[in-house]
Amino acid sequence: MYTYAFIKTPEVTLELPQGIKGDLEIVKEKQIAAIVEPEVSIETIEAIIQDDELLKHAYIRHGLVVSETFRQTTILPLRFYHCFADRANLALHLATHQEEYLTQLTNLSGKGEYILKFIRQEPPVQTLATEAKGREYFLAKKQRYQIQQDWKIQQARERVTQAYEDAVIAKGQEQIYLLIDRNAADILYQQLQNWQKYCSSWKLRLSDAIPPYDFLSPQTT
Repeated sequence: MYTYAFIKTPEVTLELPQGIKGDLEIVKEKQIAAIVEPEVSIETIEAIIQDDELLKHAYIRHGLVVSETFRQTTILPLRFYHCFADRANLALHLATHQEEYLTQLTNLSGKGEYILKFIRQEPPVQTLATEAKGREYFLAKKQRYQIQQDWKIQQARERVTQAYEDAVIAKGQEQIYLLIDRNAADILYQQLQNWQKYCSSWKLRLSDAIPPYDFLSPQTT
């Protein structure tokens, strides 16, 4: 049973799009529910990943379902290829993690994940005078090297200062994940302009709100 996301049991009807192969369903277990596609099993997904076109379609549909659900309510989004053996297995999982998922959903209520990307700019390069010889040449070369090193240090400091309480710095990537109240998005975009002025050695780009993949507990992912 393919599962897209966990949500609080909805009090109103959600508009569910088409899934990878067909209709979606909401499986409820007290206060927690799951968005599922009953007709897609683990075996179905394993067959899909053998075909590049089918896999591409499945990825796209998965993303659309998660995004559309996120537009309507707070969710704990699941990544592609998240299946349960059957309905009973899913119900047991929801019952076991009921309190944990309720806490996460409450903490994430009204919030979205924004990705702040840092695009490295080339450091200024000091041209060496061709007539410089001996000690002058050595000092000029040393100065150019120091400028480049200072530039790198400045970049590192600027990157770190962007992190705050609800933020995750991506390992090995030039980006930070921010968890922000979606009603405060305008303030965030205004703040981006201030960050850009301060971070002169970076080109900053901020995404629209996406489901909070990077702020979930390990049990959810």
